[in-house]
Amino acid sequence: MKVYGTAVGITNMDKTTRKFVPKSARLMDQVREVLRFHHYTYNTEKSYISWILKYIRFHDKKHPKVKGKREIEVYLSHLAINRNVSASKPKRKLDELDGPEHLNSHLE
Repeated sequence: MKVYGTAVGITNMDKTTRKFVPKSARLMDQVREVLRFHHYTYNTEKSYISWILKYIRFHDKKHPKVKGKREIEVYLSHLAINRNVSASKPKRKLDELDGPEHLNSHLE
């Protein structure tokens, strides 16, 4: 059984930087751990996971760690032009996370 929240957060904190360090080696499990640590709702977690998986698939299943700002811009343009998704919706999600660096800072 996995336990999330303060109990795991305290034992899972990097003592030098005071940030949460996920235990899992798999990217999507790490994302879930980080979102749960920060008390995001389950629906928000599902939504973020969905967006991340779509982003990964769009870029031929390359790990997000090897991609940067340009790839994000290409993906957002693709959504706006080809998928008729309002450009503000995924952009707003990125802004809420303070850009991809917010999650990446936890997923190293």
